[in-house]
Amino acid sequence: MGQLAVLFSLFLAITAVNPVQAADTGSLTVQMRDQETGKAISGGNLVVYQVAKLDSAKKFQYTSDFSKMSQDIAGMSQNEIMTVDFARSLANYVSSKSLSAQMAEISSSGDASISLESNAV
Repeated sequence: MGQLAVLFSLFLAITAVNPVQAADTGSLTVQMRDQETGKAISGGNLVVYQVAKLDSAKKFQYTSDFSKMSQDIAGMSQNEIMTVDFARSLANYVSSKSLSAQMAEISSSGDASISLESNAV
């Protein structure tokens, strides 16, 4: 369930980015902190899968790795995409397909960063 929460959190963070031109790149940085103490939590990995991109019509289109997903992301509203059920579908799909992902180790300061296309989801 923890992996699902991270996947969903990352999905939310990435889709909240305003779309820009495809050639632009950005980065996703995660800071792992203890909620009670604020101290850094080190170890583990930040794992990111690029699920979709925005096309010229501003509709999401799955990447080739996710092209066999049963839900049509282009026909989904933002509210439908931002659900626990859809995050579970993505997590199950990743597990069943053994997809590769971008990965960054969480440092001793609790930080991890990954570069990605700014219009990626």
